[in-house]
Amino acid sequence: MSDRSSTRSTTPTMIVLAACAAALVIAWHIWAVPYTDPVYGLFHNGIDTRVYRGGAVAVWDHMPLYDKPVYRVWQFTYPPFAALLMFPLAGFSVHTAMTLWNIGNVVCLFLLVLVCMRGLAFRIDLRLVVFTVLVTIASTVLEPIHTTLWNGQINIVLALIVVADLVRRNSTLRGIGVGLAAGVKLTPIFYVAHLITTRRFRAAAVAVITFAATIVLGIALLGGEGRRFWTEQLTQTGRIGRLDAPANQTFRGYFARLATFDVAHPPSWLWLPIGLIVGILGLWAAHAAYRTGAGLLAVSITGMTSCAVGPFSWGHHWVWVLPLLLISVVHAVDTTRRREPLTWLWWLAPAAIIALTFTYSQSAVLPIIGSAGKTIDGRVFGVFRGFYGSETVGWHLPLQLIAGGAYPLLLLGTIAVTLVWARRRARPGVVHDTSTEAA
Repeated sequence: MSDRSSTRSTTPTMIVLAACAAALVIAWHIWAVPYTDPVYGLFHNGIDTRVYRGGAVAVWDHMPLYDKPVYRVWQFTYPPFAALLMFPLAGFSVHTAMTLWNIGNVVCLFLLVLVCMRGLAFRIDLRLVVFTVLVTIASTVLEPIHTTLWNGQINIVLALIVVADLVRRNSTLRGIGVGLAAGVKLTPIFYVAHLITTRRFRAAAVAVITFAATIVLGIALLGGEGRRFWTEQLTQTGRIGRLDAPANQTFRGYFARLATFDVAHPPSWLWLPIGLIVGILGLWAAHAAYRTGAGLLAVSITGMTSCAVGPFSWGHHWVWVLPLLLISVVHAVDTTRRREPLTWLWWLAPAAIIALTFTYSQSAVLPIIGSAGKTIDGRVFGVFRGFYGSETVGWHLPLQLIAGGAYPLLLLGTIAVTLVWARRRARPGVVHDTSTEAA
């Protein structure tokens, strides 16, 4: 899991695995949920791109940004700085804006995989490029990636900005990416806590100053609308969606859904102490990963923690599972080559990540997850497409309880494995490379 100071080559085994995965995913996009489907095809929704463009048009026309919906019934829920960044979309038609956004998302997905592999010290050569292309295709079956592309969301772009910012070695500008990403979608500001706990105070200060600059810029250029977001709109999570919606993969959302289960009725306030504890554990695990040289793992854990402890995070916000999956696959390949007893068990990690984040679409899973899945035209799109609290009514099966909090549970498992792994590497006599401070 640790990042290495020397570069390494992409192995043929990794390319073969990626090729097999990509082939299966292509088949999935052809037969399970056809990419040509006019509604449910991979790039055929774009609702968030339409909202981004609607916000840009509101700015262009000097109309209120937060008073009313900017596209049909959907409101603009992002900071003012985000509206300024989306401003160029106002100059294009909806169709053109969606096309450009989809192209940009795919390019950013490719770059995200490439930057992650570079953060794991892989040499940029033809092998890595081929591997990256294959992984880019294969990753579209992971729900956070799939739904980000389907909705035309900005999550992949923000993940790329943060990862590129934090995996650069010896950069005096480290923290700018975190601040910019937080100015667009607030949750990345949690990385400041990670920078502080790892004693990178300069980077933390740069991130805070950059974030503050986005606030000032939004207020300066949008006036009252810019101020209104921070004074009125910020705490109104109801504008985003229902807390008990299955797609809200936070501990607050999970406990709100538990209140509808037949087996548990936890108090609504319980998410606050649980969120605080998980936030501390997440920062602890990220710190442990960072100190043992696993910088990209630290970035991934921090990103997932930021999603879990907030009041509201859609399932597609959890794009941090992609770096986590890459780390787990690379680690499994490395440990398997050592031919030590039970090293094959490390393959359970990527298997678990895929199982918990896969965009299920086969009606065969209906008997398993029941109403935990969003049924559309006979297809099941997984728990993370459930945007309304009514979809949890009658949940009582164990697998439904797991599905209801799949991502927070994945985070808890990652924290536990990381802390045990880091503790083992810290023991005397265990040889490991911590020469890089990649994150």
